[in-house]
Amino acid sequence: MRVTAVRVHTEESRGRYAEVLGHISSGKLDRLQRFRHNKDFNLGLMAELLIRTMIGEELGLANSALRIVPDNNGKPQLEGIADFHFNVAHSGEWVACITDRQPVGIDVEQIKEVEPGIARRFFTEQEAADLDRLTGVERTRAFYRLWTLKESYMKADGRGMRLGLDTFSFSIDDSVGSPGIKLNTELLLQHCSFRLYDCCPGYELAVCAMHDSFPDEASVWDEEELLRRFESIRSPYNFLQAGKRRGHP
Repeated sequence: MRVTAVRVHTEESRGRYAEVLGHISSGKLDRLQRFRHNKDFNLGLMAELLIRTMIGEELGLANSALRIVPDNNGKPQLEGIADFHFNVAHSGEWVACITDRQPVGIDVEQIKEVEPGIARRFFTEQEAADLDRLTGVERTRAFYRLWTLKESYMKADGRGMRLGLDTFSFSIDDSVGSPGIKLNTELLLQHCSFRLYDCCPGYELAVCAMHDSFPDEASVWDEEELLRRFESIRSPYNFLQAGKRRGHP
C-alpha cells in the first residue's frame, strides 16, 4: 500500500501544464477543460497525474499502457488488471492518492469553520451527540475526522454518497498512541480498517483498506516532484531510461 499527498499550485495558469496534457485521455481532458477556474483545473489534472504516476511506478507500466475506466458504480479502475486498486481525493491545495491490491478509499478535507447543525443533518445521532460535547478547535477537528473517515469508507465500498452518511458510524478513541477507530455498521462492507494521517497542515486525511497494514507515514511530494516522476513514466522510452537509472534491467 502507498499513500501520497501532493500540494498543488492552484493559482498557476493552466498553460503551465500544456506539455503533459497530451498524455492523459481525451475524455479526461475534455472534462478538465470545462472547469472555468484554474484552481479546479489544476487540482483535477494533478489528481490524474498522481494516479497515473503511482500506478506506473508500482506496476512497472508506462503511462501509455494505462487504461483507467469506470466500474459498475462509476469508481475508476484499471482495465484488465483486477487485483490493483486505487482512489484519489482533493481539497483546497492538496491532492491525495492511495493504492493497494485490495479495494481502498481516501479522503482529504480542508479544515474550515463548521456550520451549526450540519452534523445533525448528516451524521448519526450518536456522532452528533459526541460532537456536541466538544467545543472550539477540538470540535471542528473531530467533525472533519468523522467526515473524512466516512468518505473514505464510502469510496472503498464503491457506492459513494449513495450509502448515506448516517447509515454507519464511527467512534474514535484518542487515549491510545494513535487514534483507535471503530466502525459501527450493518452494511455489507464491515471487515475493513482505517488510518488518519497528519501530513497536510490545516487538513484531515483518512484512508480505508481491507487490512490494517498501513504505512506509518504518508509520502508528501511537491508539485515539481510529481511532474518529474510523471515524466519518467509518460512514454515507454522515458520509463525504460528511468528504470535503468534506478538500476532495474
